[in-house]
Amino acid sequence: MPTFAPSEAVSALFDPAPSTWGLRGDPYLWQAMQRALTTVARPSTAASLAALIESAFEQLTGHPMTHDEPIYAPEYSHGGMSSGLVSPPFWREVAIPLLVQRWGERL
Repeated sequence: MPTFAPSEAVSALFDPAPSTWGLRGDPYLWQAMQRALTTVARPSTAASLAALIESAFEQLTGHPMTHDEPIYAPEYSHGGMSSGLVSPPFWREVAIPLLVQRWGERL
């Protein structure tokens, strides 16, 4: 059981979700990452937060975030043309900066 308040968990930074996404699998990865990080306390630096998100991305997709091509993850496939595809550039260029910004605002 965590020894910190739920609002201090990394998962709290995921609410609300972004209004735009890279590919159709990204919202499902966002939700999976939020669930996976409910027991992880927010780190003390922005760099540590980014590294934590990158690590979770790799654990959940099986690929590093440095991958440039879309990644197919069948567990995030729920219909549509790019269903199950995750966009590493979205995570590097939009998601991580958004989460780091929220981390800074909630210090």
